[in-house]
Amino acid sequence: MITKDLEVISVFGARGGGKTTLVMELLAQGQRQRVIVYDLKDEYRFKKIRGKAALWKFLKQNWYRDFKISYVPDARETPEHVKELSDICFAIAKGQKADESKGKGKNITILVEEMSVTAPNQRYPAGMGGFPYVVNVAREWGVEVIGVSQRPAQANPDFRGNSTLNYYFHLSDRNDVQAVKAKLGSQAEDLKTLERGDYIKFHSGMITRGKTKPRRR
Repeated sequence: MITKDLEVISVFGARGGGKTTLVMELLAQGQRQRVIVYDLKDEYRFKKIRGKAALWKFLKQNWYRDFKISYVPDARETPEHVKELSDICFAIAKGQKADESKGKGKNITILVEEMSVTAPNQRYPAGMGGFPYVVNVAREWGVEVIGVSQRPAQANPDFRGNSTLNYYFHLSDRNDVQAVKAKLGSQAEDLKTLERGDYIKFHSGMITRGKTKPRRR
């Protein structure tokens, strides 16, 4: 069953800080039964789908089934990623909107990796606004968005502004720390001293601290 008004979830932090461990914990939670990872670096161990033609075929055949897939894009350069991700987001939003209007279907999660490349902080060209469109309106149709980036200052501003559940790992770059101060206030400076696996969480106006569990090998 589709659930409205899902969270927009951000996971920000420098390489090696613990982002991937947390993301895998989130994806393992039972409510996330349909997951598409925009897997820029081909790092996730889910079923691999390479290129949009293969993705459209897979979704057509499996739309009402449970799945967790790693989508490895055709794109190579940032503008190409913006368009490719936009096309995917528009298509998923369209399908979810149709299902929600008929009272059928289930939630779907789009996880976007390396947002400084795939969903960057820039003005989007006409016809390439699929990602911010999903972030702004598609939660009502059962679309959950999780965004991951080493550089929050370089991530899509609509995504950052709409993020309701935020995890921040170690950050040392001044611009990145400044980018999260709107939510963390003075505690953003503490990000510079976090150890591996430690994070600061901002949710519903509350700031708490946590630590990821060690990953099993």
